[in-house]
Amino acid sequence: MMHRDSAFNVANRLIRLAERKHNVKYQIKGLLLTERCYRASQTNFPKALRVNYRLLSLIETAPQAYGGYFWRVYRNLGNISNSLGEYGEAVAFLQKSIAWFGKDRKEDAIRLADLHQFLADAYKRQTS
Repeated sequence: MMHRDSAFNVANRLIRLAERKHNVKYQIKGLLLTERCYRASQTNFPKALRVNYRLLSLIETAPQAYGGYFWRVYRNLGNISNSLGEYGEAVAFLQKSIAWFGKDRKEDAIRLADLHQFLADAYKRQTS
């Protein structure tokens, strides 16, 4: 637990420094870290949702430069929706995530397989 708190604090410092320097890339990286802390370790979905929508607005400032991050944000939103029982929204977000996945220069087949598995799970829960 101590390391999670340290990672959270470092991520928040990174965000503040990146904001002062007007460095969007590192704002995005810091926000992705804080979002993960809210979503995965704290299960604070309202804060995680706010961070994800903030991420979307940052990415939209320069999609040609930061479009590779869209799939991550949509994956996060899909996972949150799935956890909240909003399976229709989860399916929509995960489909967007898969559509944007190929735009990431660092794409990884294992992550794409995970996205498809998350989508299949959301479909299954939606029809149950």
